Amino acid sequence: MTNSTTHLRNRSLLAAVIERIEHDGTLSQIENAEEPAPNGFTCWSQVGWQSLIQMSANRCGTSLCAAGYTAELADRKWLVTISADGTPLLDGEPTNWTTAFYNTGYVLADESDPEGALATICGQKVVHVRDAALRLLGLEPQAVFNDKGNLLGVPHPLFAPGTTIADLRAWLDRLPD
Repeated sequence: MTNSTTHLRNRSLLAAVIERIEHDGTLSQIENAEEPAPNGFTCWSQVGWQSLIQMSANRCGTSLCAAGYTAELADRKWLVTISADGTPLLDGEPTNWTTAFYNTGYVLADESDPEGALATICGQKVVHVRDAALRLLGLEPQAVFNDKGNLLGVPHPLFAPGTTIADLRAWLDRLPD
């Protein structure tokens, strides 16, 4: 089932992501809490919020940072999901938590993904969620290599662990219409 945000791209998609984050129950619970949360978080950040999402919605890793929300609002499909009973599923089949953990950051590839961005995991063509999200937002993924030529997983500032709602809002004017 597609949602009403599936067609959004660029600035309007990031605005929808921000709206979704602002209206998410977990964010409201953090911001409106009379006492600090047991984990010490009192405001939203991608690092803390991912932990809360993991506890409250059985998601983990980068799956619901701003990149994850971008992919979800654009109706991209995750390689790893969690069943109603809490079982990790990889491409719809039960898997162990270690395998699930290492693959939470991938969405199934679609026709919009360039061949060079694709990987194959368990026979499925996938793309990392941060790369899919950057393209959905009208930005080019940035390949960063170390001195040995190995690709480093350095996040774009939009998806860095310390990114706040204010940081996301600041990016609105930087994105194409």
